[in-house]
Amino acid sequence: MDESAANPELMTEAPGRVTRFFRGASYPFRGCIFLARNSGLWAKAALPAAITLTLILGFAGAALYFLEPISGFLLPDSLSSEAWWGRAASGAATALAALGCVLVGSLAGFATAMPLVGPLNELLSESVERLYGSEGAAAKEWSIRVLSKDILRALGTAAQRFLIFGVIYIPLLALSFIPGVGLIFTAAILVYSAYFLTLTFIEPCQDCHRMTFKQKLAWSRRTAPSFMGFGAATVLLLLVPCAALVLAPALVTGATLLWVDLGGLGALPDPEASA
Repeated sequence: MDESAANPELMTEAPGRVTRFFRGASYPFRGCIFLARNSGLWAKAALPAAITLTLILGFAGAALYFLEPISGFLLPDSLSSEAWWGRAASGAATALAALGCVLVGSLAGFATAMPLVGPLNELLSESVERLYGSEGAAAKEWSIRVLSKDILRALGTAAQRFLIFGVIYIPLLALSFIPGVGLIFTAAILVYSAYFLTLTFIEPCQDCHRMTFKQKLAWSRRTAPSFMGFGAATVLLLLVPCAALVLAPALVTGATLLWVDLGGLGALPDPEASA
C-alpha cells in the first residue's frame, strides 16, 4: 500500500510527491494551532516542556563551570597581551568558549530529557489522537512501575535512534569540511536532520501503538514525502534560538495528527503491520 492509499481523503486533490511533501510540511503549524485551541492539552504539554527546560538550563550552567579552562586553552597566556588586540582576542576566546559551553550543555540536557519525558509525550499523543477523532491506542494505567518501564523502554529506543544518527551524521559532518564538495555534504546533513527530527517527534505516537524500531523505519519509507516534509519544516522552525523548548509539545502534536491522517498502522505493508 502506498502513502496515498493510507488516507485517500488527505491525498485526493493531487497525489504527487511534491504535494504530499508540502502537506507534510504544514503539520508542525497544524500542531501549534491544534494545541492552542485545546486547552485541555496544555497541562500535559507543560510538564515535559518544564522538565526539558530545567535539564537544559542545569546542564548549560554546569558546562559554564569549565569556561575559564576552555578559554585559556583557546588563548594561552603566552599569546595574551595588555594591548588592545590582546584584550580583543581574550574577549573573543571567552565568548567563543561560553557559546561552546552553553551549546554542548544544552544539547546534553536535551538528549537527557528526551527519554525521561518520552512517557509524558506518549500521554500527550494519546490525548491528541482521541481529540482528533481517532480510536488511538488503548489507554494505559499510569503508576510508578509502569512509568519506570516506559522510561527504560524510551532509553533503549533513544539509544538506537542516536546510534543510527551518530553513525551517519558524524561522517557527513567530517565530509562537509572538504573544500569544493563540502556544500553537498552540508545539504545531506540538513536532509538527514529532517528525517531524524520527524522520527524523534512522531515516536511518542508510534510507541503508544507499541511499534518496533523496524516498523518505525518501514513506516517512514512508506510515507516518505509527507515524512520528509514534516522534517523540513521542523528544521526551519528549530533554527530559531530556543524554539525547541517552546515548540516540542506542538511538534509532538503535529506529528500525531500526521500519523492519524496517513492511516497510522494502516500505512505499513502487511508483513510489518502484523509483526
